[in-house]
Amino acid sequence: MNAQARRLLWLDCGAGAAAGVVMIALAGWLSALERVPESLLLGMGAVNLAYAAWSGAMAVGAARGQWPARWRVSGLIAANGAWAVVCVALLVPFGAQATAFGWAHLLGEAVFVGGLAAVEWRRLR
Repeated sequence: MNAQARRLLWLDCGAGAAAGVVMIALAGWLSALERVPESLLLGMGAVNLAYAAWSGAMAVGAARGQWPARWRVSGLIAANGAWAVVCVALLVPFGAQATAFGWAHLLGEAVFVGGLAAVEWRRLR
């Protein structure tokens, strides 16, 4: 596996971990700012942390020279793509009440993880 592919796995892990920690640590404040339920942000944070653990395990293995199985890489890519769709879909029930910050958060996360899925599709498969 080349260095660029390993960096992509670490980026995926780091971004998921950072997003998860921030959403959980600041859920109350973000809820008021974005006008979305605190429980939604806590759930999104938990999903991001679980995802970071999964991609992080693959990154550690890759750093040791053990490229993850093709199904795990495909799952990682599919999970990123699915999460992008979920973030956009969350605007259906919460878009009317969400502030511009809420919209920016959900759309920004969708664009980031969707873009990451596209890059991973081209580079990791």
